[in-house]
Parts: sequence; C-alpha cells; structure tokens
Amino acid sequence: TVYPGMAAWLMDSGESIAPTGDLAPQQQVAESNYELRNGIFQHPPQTGTSQYSWLITLPETDSAHFDTAIAMKTGSGMSDGVTFRILINGQEVFSQAKAGAGGYEDVSIDLSDYRGQTIILTLCVDSGAGSAYDYAFWGDPLIYTR
Repeated sequence: TVYPGMAAWLMDSGESIAPTGDLAPQQQVAESNYELRNGIFQHPPQTGTSQYSWLITLPETDSAHFDTAIAMKTGSGMSDGVTFRILINGQEVFSQAKAGAGGYEDVSIDLSDYRGQTIILTLCVDSGAGSAYDYAFWGDPLIYTR
C-alpha cells in the first residue's frame, strides 16, 4: 500500500515550507543526455533541502527493493550540483552528489529488512552553494517485491 506523497522544503534556518507551482515535486518525463524517463522532478530551495515522502506498507515477501535512477535534467549544465539522498524512516540509506546533465545513474536500495512493515520513504535533494539550474530528477522510481 502506498499513500499519497507529501512535499516540503526544509530551509537551513529550520523553517519548513510547502513548495508550490513549478518548484513543487511533480511527476513528468525528463531528458538527461538524450535519454527520456518517467519520474519525479525535484528542485531544492536556495539553501536547504527538498523532500518528498511516502508512507508505504511493504508486504511479507522474500525480498523488497526500491529502484530509481538519478540525473540532472537537460538544461542544468550551469548548476553547481545537488546531493541526492534517500531516507527510510528518517535514516539515510543513500547519498550521492551529482552535477551537470551527464545522464542517468541507476540506484537500488534493499528494503528486505522492512518486509511486513509500514515505512516512510523520503527522496531528498540538497542544493549546493545555490539552487540555480538544480533540475534534479528521479527516473523510473519503483518498489518491487518477490
């Protein structure tokens, strides 16, 4: 079971703001290095983090994984880069810095330790020195079980 996502910008000052308009996380098709994928566009605030979270109940199965691909969308060549992070119940399980539209990089997170549990899966994008051209994209996000 996947419940509707919740978006927030967490500012370095500690303030939390709901992003709106074109800067809110949104489902779309995006290009990076001439490759199109479906996924989630996420733009961080000037200083701070963009977060998008889901409450998910995982079934009792042999294995469970969250797969996605991280990329900077075409047009982000002037970005100083972002850091993509994945949190499970508030604990960081993945972190990687990325700059420029160099194409998609696959990421797989093992969720087997959480089988039969309800978790909060959070996708985070942190800005670098600034957020200009920080067109971060999570391609083809998918939870699968076996």
